[in-house]
Amino acid sequence: MKRRVLVIGPGRVGRCLALAHEQDGASVQLLGRLDGEWQQWTKRNQIEALLDWPLEGSRFDLILLAVADKDLQSVIEQVAKSEIATDAVVVHLSGASDVTILQPLQAATAIAALHPLMAFSESARDDLQQLATSAVIVDCADDQLDRIHAMVDCWQARFRRLPADQNRASYHLGLALLSNHITSITAWAKDLLQPALGEETETLIRAMSQRAVEATLMHGGQEALTGPVVRGDLTTIQEHLASLPADQAERYRGSLIAVIDLAAASGRLPAEHEAQLRTLTKGSQNR
Repeated sequence: MKRRVLVIGPGRVGRCLALAHEQDGASVQLLGRLDGEWQQWTKRNQIEALLDWPLEGSRFDLILLAVADKDLQSVIEQVAKSEIATDAVVVHLSGASDVTILQPLQAATAIAALHPLMAFSESARDDLQQLATSAVIVDCADDQLDRIHAMVDCWQARFRRLPADQNRASYHLGLALLSNHITSITAWAKDLLQPALGEETETLIRAMSQRAVEATLMHGGQEALTGPVVRGDLTTIQEHLASLPADQAERYRGSLIAVIDLAAASGRLPAEHEAQLRTLTKGSQNR
């Protein structure tokens, strides 16, 4: 008999994992709240799309909660109310929450928090290939670990646990900085460089980003840091600010704080220059 899998949440993560289990031979249903392109995607991939919760009495072997962090609690309550978790393995995919948030699902045979360490894209097939080379953080009871692995073995990922004393919020913030914040900075840099460099922009961004990351990993951030902040070049920073519209100037001031902190910690930024640079970050407050 085919394994029955329900994926709640038709976003990037939900689609990738729905595809993984469909390709593994499971009968997969993907549940969303609103009509959208995701329904056409399910048709193309032999996955059943649902807009309404499964009928009372529906049973699943595996339920995957691929919803936004802010919606996770309410979705868990809905799953518990509908009783579809009875005799199922239930997994949430939030990096911000551990397994304890699933405790209301007492009818489930096993519960776990699984968080893939990767950034998902718009291509579920590409993400599925990336998942097979990625690690997944797992949080579950020791006696349920083998069962959880067996249910998601089609992900082909490496599983590891966080240290017992690890603050989950700081771990999740580290991932957000790597993914979301780098995306924001890269997009902003591209907007600033495109008018000057045209088709060379993307090549430059790849080269400089890769070099910066490699230098930081090899030598540490304090030694790898370059540019006008660590040199204490106040005039250059002032010119940067003057070149920007007001909203972007505020954004730049905010981003400078972390760079100044790193430069100061390196011992390469004189205290006088540090004080002048920090004054610039508060420019709008001094008007």
